[in-house]
Amino acid sequence: MYPVKRGVMGFLGILQAMEHSVIIITGVSGSGKTSVGETLGRHLGLPFYDGDDFHPQANKDKMGAGIPLDDMDRKPWLDRMNAFIKAQLLQGSLVVACSALRERYRQWLVEGIPAAQVKWFHLTGSYDLIHTRMTERKGHYMGAAMLRSKIVVRWNSILPGLTWVLTERAKMLFRTTLSRP
Repeated sequence: MYPVKRGVMGFLGILQAMEHSVIIITGVSGSGKTSVGETLGRHLGLPFYDGDDFHPQANKDKMGAGIPLDDMDRKPWLDRMNAFIKAQLLQGSLVVACSALRERYRQWLVEGIPAAQVKWFHLTGSYDLIHTRMTERKGHYMGAAMLRSKIVVRWNSILPGLTWVLTERAKMLFRTTLSRP
């Protein structure tokens, strides 16, 4: 319990000291990117933006039909997010949730943004836990049937930033830690 708590507190200390940076929460659908991003943004007093909101309707329809996106679908979406992040960084810091499962997607997302302005926060967890979370949520276009294809996509490089293994206990610890003054 202590190493997770210390890791989160150390990470939060770094985040609070930064200027005009983007915190990017990554992970597969259902890993908790939106929940963690909203909580982190609220705790740090930063705006939160969900990458799902940047998808064109065609991408949402495709995923809703159980068809994975290809690079031709993802590139314009990530370029749109990249332009938005750059514009927002001129005003201040922000928190963004985006799956960014492959190295090239992470590169597209932050192209032209100095590495010192990018803070990565990766969420991961067991297939069973994430599948349960996906089946319990309502109104999201990404169905649980597509999870297996996303879990198969493994990180193909050493990840910068903090990686957090999602468990119910870790989620509770995160919320408890952030609720303290």
